[in-house]
Amino acid sequence: MKRRTMLSVATGILILIVIVGLFIAINLSTNEKSSSNENAEERRFYSGVTFGGENVTEAKLLIDRVKNCTNLFVVQSGPLQENINAINEICEYAASSGLHTLIYFTAAENKRSLLSSFLSNFRVWGNNIGVYFDDEPGGKMLDNTWGVRLFDPTANDTISMVMLT
Repeated sequence: MKRRTMLSVATGILILIVIVGLFIAINLSTNEKSSSNENAEERRFYSGVTFGGENVTEAKLLIDRVKNCTNLFVVQSGPLQENINAINEICEYAASSGLHTLIYFTAAENKRSLLSSFLSNFRVWGNNIGVYFDDEPGGKMLDNTWGVRLFDPTANDTISMVMLT
């Protein structure tokens, strides 16, 4: 048990080091660009919020609350993936509020046509819109509440991680 706890802590520290390293690399790259008199807008850093609600009204309320302190609005709502009109309305409102928008679409086989439908019918808001396709590999395992069990057949050992809430 002690070995598993130490392995979990070591993994967490390693992930933290990688994230901090990425932020430093991005910052150094941005500083080099701006010092070489290139357009700083090309290397803009995005920071935002994710909306997981189910209707346009909730999305607009969140946009109004965050538009002065962020530049990115991510629509990551399962129910809204199927409502292209609602997505268009949210994107339009976010763009008029000065925000860039990413729309999440899942890669689930029964929902793949939703992305095609959105791309064939979406409105253009300049460079203010993008698609966030599926989730990071392993994200569902890490996000669940029952934990993750990883088995290493070469060591004949299992690592268990449980999310504490």
